[in-house]
This record gives sequence, structure tokens and C-alpha cells, in this order.
Amino acid sequence: MMVEALCGVMTGGPYAHHIRKWTADKSPAHVSHSFIAMDPTVFNPDYKQRMGDFMGEMRSLDPVDPDKPVLVAGDPEREHVAEVEKDGGIWYHRNVISAMNTLAKELKVEEILELQKQ
Repeated sequence: MMVEALCGVMTGGPYAHHIRKWTADKSPAHVSHSFIAMDPTVFNPDYKQRMGDFMGEMRSLDPVDPDKPVLVAGDPEREHVAEVEKDGGIWYHRNVISAMNTLAKELKVEEILELQKQ
């Protein structure tokens, strides 16, 4: 209910059954959004410590699949950042580079170089 109240009711957008079904037709969905920024330390000065403890407890749970550890928000992203840093950057498929360079030519900007992994 909180999501419906923040994203639909509060924003003046559709909510609950007033939102059209995704497969119903091609008319605009009129989907509403709500973005909230807050400083959690205003509510609890120990927030960072407590959240760290909570994340540690979640990670230490027994996984359903022993080959896949329990992850919390941000874990997959941290793994990806480490992989990108180890690789020296993001490696794009040559077809993506080709498409970007076609666009670069159209926009009259410098093309990107295709590098080979070492």
C-alpha cells in the first residue's frame, strides 16, 4: 500500500486497479514514480553500524544453493566493479563498437578504438 500511496495517490497518477494492464492495449500506461531522499542517521545515529551488522547477518545465512552464497544489495555490483578494474575497463563486443563508431561518424565526433584483450 505504501508504494501505491507514494507513487499513485500522492503524485496524482493512477493507482491499484486504475493502472491499465501491460498487455491490455497500446495506450500510454501513465505510470507514476516517487523518489525520496533521506538521511537515515537522522532517525538513528548508529545506522551505518547497524546496517553493516544486518548485511553481515544476511550474508551469513545458509544459502538455498550451497554453490550460490546469499547476496545483499550491492554485492553483485561490487563483484562487477572488481572484475572491470581487474580487466582494465569495460570490454564491449566488436558489434557494439562498430555501432558506436557508425554513430560517431554521423555525429562527426571521434571514433573509439577497438582494443584486443591481452
